[in-house]
Amino acid sequence: MIQTNAVQIARPARAVFEFLADPAMLGLWSMGTFRAVPASDGLIDGRSIQTGGRVCVRISPCVERLLIDYLVGPDPDSLSPRIWARVIPGEVLGQSPDASLFCLFALRARDSDLNRWALLAHLHEVEIDLVRAHLETGYDHRRDGP
Repeated sequence: MIQTNAVQIARPARAVFEFLADPAMLGLWSMGTFRAVPASDGLIDGRSIQTGGRVCVRISPCVERLLIDYLVGPDPDSLSPRIWARVIPGEVLGQSPDASLFCLFALRARDSDLNRWALLAHLHEVEIDLVRAHLETGYDHRRDGP
């Protein structure tokens, strides 16, 4: 099962892509990797906001196509591509180059029951709005001000 969310963002596609591909920014918007800490090798270590369990992520961006694979798992040896992002430039949609569409896709893990999957789907809706809000306002909830 795949879940899809999308949001229009009043920022150029390249700026949206760079934000989504930045390991240091993941903890700002991803509720699945709460308190994310990026390591020098690119591995991001975080905690599930739902269970407190360890969640590891490796970001694999393709700048030419504005695509990002997020490889996710409970430890570095069990990462799989379960989350994907695509940024579509405003010009492609007949809009301003200062706008873009951010699409987030999630693949349901085999061991995820329906209740957990429903909660994840809701969290993804919140996450895409957090991305939009940060990129349009500059507000970072990790600091005292914008």
